[in-house]
Amino acid sequence: MDTPFIRSALACKALGVALWDMHIADGDPFHPDSRFTCSKELSQLLGRHCEEDYAVGYACWVGRLHLEDLQATQDAFMAHLNDRTGNTPFDVEYRMMTYNGVYRAYHSTGYALRDNDGTPLRVAGAVADVTEKRQTRTLLYELTAGIERRDSLLDEQNRRFETILNLMPFPVRVADSKMNWTFVNDTAQELFGIKREDMLGKPCDHGKFCICGTDNCSLERAKRGEMQTFFEHGGRSYQVDVKTFDIAEGESPGFIEMIHDVTSVTASARLAADTEKKQVERRADSLSAQVTEKIREILSLQNAMVSTVADLVEFRDGCTGGHIARTQLYMKAMIDGLLERGLYREEVAGWNIEHVLSSAQLHDVGKIVISDTILNKPGKLTPEEFDIMKTHVRAGIDAINRILDKTAENRFLRHARNIIGAHHERWDGAGYPQGLKGAEIPLEGRIMAIADVYDALVSWRPYKGPYTHEAAARIIEEGSLTSFDPVLIEVFKNVKGQFKKILEDCTERRPA
Repeated sequence: MDTPFIRSALACKALGVALWDMHIADGDPFHPDSRFTCSKELSQLLGRHCEEDYAVGYACWVGRLHLEDLQATQDAFMAHLNDRTGNTPFDVEYRMMTYNGVYRAYHSTGYALRDNDGTPLRVAGAVADVTEKRQTRTLLYELTAGIERRDSLLDEQNRRFETILNLMPFPVRVADSKMNWTFVNDTAQELFGIKREDMLGKPCDHGKFCICGTDNCSLERAKRGEMQTFFEHGGRSYQVDVKTFDIAEGESPGFIEMIHDVTSVTASARLAADTEKKQVERRADSLSAQVTEKIREILSLQNAMVSTVADLVEFRDGCTGGHIARTQLYMKAMIDGLLERGLYREEVAGWNIEHVLSSAQLHDVGKIVISDTILNKPGKLTPEEFDIMKTHVRAGIDAINRILDKTAENRFLRHARNIIGAHHERWDGAGYPQGLKGAEIPLEGRIMAIADVYDALVSWRPYKGPYTHEAAARIIEEGSLTSFDPVLIEVFKNVKGQFKKILEDCTERRPA
């Protein structure tokens, strides 16, 4: 056997890939003399332990294929054989029954060797078990569908909410937590004499949109707890009532402004107006509660799906039990420390902390594409294996980007992408995958880098024992300005006692 083939075989074995070879008699795979040679590594993938290669007929081999995949697999194989130009590769994923009687998913590639006339003589290829990868892909698709369903439900709730407000016989406007107008009903357009599209997205304190006067601004007064105010406009008197509503957990509330003409209101009419106002408020409160509850349900579903994906990744990586839960707690301690000291205030103010912590569970999701042989190697990785291991970052980013391509802009997924892509970058620019430096690295990734390295140091691995908390903390602090953000290192020094308590509460036992 020639040296290049031996090297190829050894490389395939290291990556968990098995080789196969098919001799084709007279250019016909169904010819009685055509034989499919199954390597011992492929036999092991199929649950059969053999010490040497063995050959079977083509019909015997395809007979193990799942009925739903049989035609497509044979069509791909024959298309490759019949393409004398070699432009149609044999590259297909299918399910095949193992010798244990269960179906597993495999990805097979091959290339035909031909004579001078282009007649195929032999097809050589490789196959890998992709069952777990396929399961993860299905979970990611379900996560995408869940997010799309969430967005659809929120859009429907918003439409219902706006329909009700547009039917109100008095002016109504809605503002977000930054007091920018997000909805204006028809009656409000008439009162202000301004088109809806000219008001949307503008701040409430803009002169022509605040007819009650900047000193008497209804939303500014509502922020101070004064939910009712009065103003004069065009010779008439108006009463403004403001209600707040939750937009999302962890965010400041939004505002609903309702304006009533009270110029000619008598005592009895005022009572009727108050009754009408209370009914409107009850309807608004009820709808707001429905929206809030629906958001909670959808976020709960999203978190459950994210945890399931994260658990699957951690299950495959047998050396990192509890790593995801601990790093999430370390992240929370660091963010709380930032908030206490008022550091990176502008960046953190734009976060939904719950989304950041939940998305942190996905920081190693890309490891699902890494071979078990490398992921669970009982020893230190070679440089070549480490290069393969580093590809998990790009794989994780690609997975999140595929979801983002199919959904509206989503802050949760944006946090996840930042954490996945940046938690192996270094402050001095010597990290990967992009070699980002300093503040170029997203803040979420810089925080996760400290949590991830600390947990790796204090945890058992097949090639090293766990460091003590004190030794790990010293290494983290010495990494200031090289591996880690110096501002975050100062925060770490203040919260490292919490890191120690988290570690003690989640003590990881060394495998037997």
